[in-house]
Amino acid sequence: MPKGTREFVLPVSKLFSLGVANFRRIGEGDLSVDWLDFLTNDAAVKLIQEIDAKLMLALDSFCRDMREVMVTLPYYESIDDDILNLMDEVDVDSFLKEASEAILDPDSFALYLREKSG
Repeated sequence: MPKGTREFVLPVSKLFSLGVANFRRIGEGDLSVDWLDFLTNDAAVKLIQEIDAKLMLALDSFCRDMREVMVTLPYYESIDDDILNLMDEVDVDSFLKEASEAILDPDSFALYLREKSG
């Protein structure tokens, strides 16, 4: 599991476990407990605060990234020309012919990949 995902899933999982434990208490006959009461205990409040803080940091990071994209976006017009210029530098027919010939043999394909990536 990716680290970023684990940071969010772990506290949510712990909060879920607290809820399950509360349901067990209710199931065992403790009917004086409201099913949402577990959200007010100290452990649940800490977990909710942890999740909230992580979400705020993730949102802040996302906003910073979007701000950078918006600063760079005005240069987007030139990307079409850049791609076309790059395509002009590559003989696509020759490239595809070499690749299709190389793919027939695993050894020559591995060599072909090494040559093209280097």
